[in-house]
Amino acid sequence: MKEIDTSTAPIKGHLRLGYDDLRRDIYRLFTHFHGSKALADLSNTDTGIYYADLQHRFEELEIQGLLLRLAVRIRILENAYREAWQETWSKPVGRLFNDSTSAEHSPLSIREACNKVIHARYVNFCRTGIAEENEVIFPLLPTVVLYGTRIRSPVFWKCELQINEFLDSALTIAEYVYGPLMSKSDETMAK
Repeated sequence: MKEIDTSTAPIKGHLRLGYDDLRRDIYRLFTHFHGSKALADLSNTDTGIYYADLQHRFEELEIQGLLLRLAVRIRILENAYREAWQETWSKPVGRLFNDSTSAEHSPLSIREACNKVIHARYVNFCRTGIAEENEVIFPLLPTVVLYGTRIRSPVFWKCELQINEFLDSALTIAEYVYGPLMSKSDETMAK
């Protein structure tokens, strides 16, 4: 068996993963939250019941999958680029409550947010209202509330993740590791 050494590859900590998937997941998470109102508006019309069913069934599940993929990927990058970890990557992306019943909280870093996404036991979404009927859809707000416990502790922590700030930090990391995103015309000219 011949082993190929990849330790000198220019992109570290990636298990040979591509870079477009990270940006694509950032885009998808952005569109889920910022397209939610338009989809809810359509779903709440007489002709939109089919879209309402799709939104009820898939919206939150899709977002949870995207959050988990992004969290794992960002943690891989954080570990691989620890020596170059930028202060701008550490801007708060939400609030962390070590005890979910207490008002006392601390700023939530992108690293800790990723850990909380990975270890959450409950994921709650925030919407502009609460529907009394299953047929009405309210748009998502760009905040996700996560709950979990530490090892051997019955006390739940609470994490209020601000999606826009999380995505801004994720994009900053992607730009640092992979370089700036090229426009379609720039890609064509580079070939």
